[in-house]
Amino acid sequence: MSRFRILIVCAVLLLHALMLWALQVGLLQRVLQDAEMVVPVAQLAELPPPPKPPVAEPPKPARQPPQAAPQQSPPPVPVPTPAAPVAAPAPAPVAVADAPPAPNAPTGTVTPRAAPAAAPVVAPAPVKLELPTTDANYLHNPTPVYPPASERRRESGLVLLSVLVDAEGRAKAVSIKTSSGFERLDQSALQALTGWTFVPGKRNGVPVEMTVDVPIRFKPRE
Repeated sequence: MSRFRILIVCAVLLLHALMLWALQVGLLQRVLQDAEMVVPVAQLAELPPPPKPPVAEPPKPARQPPQAAPQQSPPPVPVPTPAAPVAAPAPAPVAVADAPPAPNAPTGTVTPRAAPAAAPVVAPAPVKLELPTTDANYLHNPTPVYPPASERRRESGLVLLSVLVDAEGRAKAVSIKTSSGFERLDQSALQALTGWTFVPGKRNGVPVEMTVDVPIRFKPRE
């Protein structure tokens, strides 16, 4: 057992020695790398200066073509001076009489005229209409006759007649507007109103021709 422990102790010591050696070797390599990255100041000072930028030369002027020698113009030919014309006598001044100004001639300054005031708009008066009537006591219009045949048959109904009344109040034209449904009743009402007189219709108080509807009711006796 003592040998086995001695071997273990030796192995541990050897392992420690290898680890120390490995650490020393790693540190030495790192120091060498750091030494290689450092550049001495003396070497930086000896580096050549950067080259100067090239200076552009000014462009050379273009050659001009040779100019031809100016041609000499021929001497001017003398022109004879014409004789001065004889001045004609000036006409005698004619006196012009100024025309008198027009009586209503406009002067230099024109005064604008005021526009006439617009006339007020007067609304037309409302038209007053009065329809013809038959209810006056003095008219004495006869009552339509109830046909005996219609009375026996108990015929009844309402006849609506359209009457054109002239300015004198006479029935100028009579027509059936709505029938009662019985021919005898319609004709009896038509014949009666043909002879009726009316109070004429008026427009603003003046009698005029006008149309009015007149109802006639037929009803048998009880």
